[in-house]
Amino acid sequence: PASRMYATLRDVHNLLPKIVPDFIKSYELVEGDGGVGTIRKITFGPLVSKEPTVATEKVLAVDDAAKSVTYSLIEGDLTKLYSQFVATTKYVDGADDGSSTAIWSVEYEPIGDSPAPEQAKEAVLGSMKAVEGYLLA
Repeated sequence: PASRMYATLRDVHNLLPKIVPDFIKSYELVEGDGGVGTIRKITFGPLVSKEPTVATEKVLAVDDAAKSVTYSLIEGDLTKLYSQFVATTKYVDGADDGSSTAIWSVEYEPIGDSPAPEQAKEAVLGSMKAVEGYLLA
């Protein structure tokens, strides 16, 4: 159900490095406790790049009732491509009992001719599928 996936989202800094270590090497809370204003630093693993790649995010909104978290990218390689990058992850109960649907939306402002963030979308989709497998195991 959506509540179970959302609980994973709220504990993403602990779980993703365990579930997808080749994708997320580490995910640390630099400041805050996961709520609004929290600064999170992600170090990506070898599936993303052979060289260490880092992204820093700031949590902008947390809505436990709607099961959604919104964050902005404030540092990292993507800031070279986008002047603004704000993403929301939300979970809703699915049509089947015990199922859920993940919704990931992003607002971005490309710098110059930067492409749409397709690689980020694919990475999020892969992570969500890995979390699903982890929860079903």
